Amino acid sequence: MEAAAFETESRQTATFTVPTKSVAQIVGKSGATIDGIKNESGAQIDIDKTSTDGKTTVTVRGDKKAIAAAKAAVLAVTEQIGDEIELALTVDPKYVSRIERKHR
Repeated sequence: MEAAAFETESRQTATFTVPTKSVAQIVGKSGATIDGIKNESGAQIDIDKTSTDGKTTVTVRGDKKAIAAAKAAVLAVTEQIGDEIELALTVDPKYVSRIERKHR
């Protein structure tokens, strides 16, 4: 009976949503961030390729400890993104060439 209990414990699943704008950061360059989270937590993480209303579904599988660690790490990344502010700036066309020269 212990084997059955272990199998049940190790096959837990949790599903939650994250802002779609944070998915690129969660995955990281060439999957580095998500792979790091998987390796550190021991959980399997699947990110849905579709999004609804600016939200993307994340599914985490593993034992309870692995799920909790993976979910915390993913949410930590999304919190970092939440602190970013996006600004739009309107520049008079006569100044565009000056700005471009300064950033080359």
